[in-house]
Amino acid sequence: MKKQISLSITCLLLMTGLTFGANEALTLTSGGFNTITLSSGSTSFSLNVSSTWTGYSSIGLSFWLQMPSATASDFTLTSVIYGTTFPDPNQLSPATVLFTNTDTAGGADAGYTYETRDLGSTENAGPVTAGTYSVADMTFNLSGVPAGTYVLRSTVVGSRKSEQSDDSFASHNFPQSFFTIIVSPVPEPATWSFLALGGVGAIGLTILRRRRA
Repeated sequence: MKKQISLSITCLLLMTGLTFGANEALTLTSGGFNTITLSSGSTSFSLNVSSTWTGYSSIGLSFWLQMPSATASDFTLTSVIYGTTFPDPNQLSPATVLFTNTDTAGGADAGYTYETRDLGSTENAGPVTAGTYSVADMTFNLSGVPAGTYVLRSTVVGSRKSEQSDDSFASHNFPQSFFTIIVSPVPEPATWSFLALGGVGAIGLTILRRRRA
């Protein structure tokens, strides 16, 4: 009987842990999607960050982002505009955010490089009730990024665990968030010429067929 009671308590504790683990989410989207396709070369894209939590009121959040180390130097965060729910930035410096840190103790995943500015923010009008809120809109610049697929991640390990803070100043860790960037190659001039000739040829063939008809 005691073993059954002990087993039941253990199961309840595990279920509770799973429930609390699912109470927070940090969402990264662009135009409502978590994947964006860009052309290689120099370009930019916007990213919206939103936060969801249940079970408590919040005074703010912290989060950091990381990129694959091989191309981290090609990505630059140039602008962060905070929303009305958490309008006060945790940090404003550096204004141009670079991905330069590979320290795993600090928060980097294997093969990734993170930025050291806390991109989170706090409220200024009292704790915010549970729900889903837009936190910030960001602009990233890409320079010379080769074609490929790159995954932007939030940090969840080390000293920079992304987290939501409740009104008792307790931290609730976010599960890792992902945003996929697909960089497609730009067609060579010869390819453009070939496509243009193909289009002209198709138009000419259509006209010829109409005349014969």
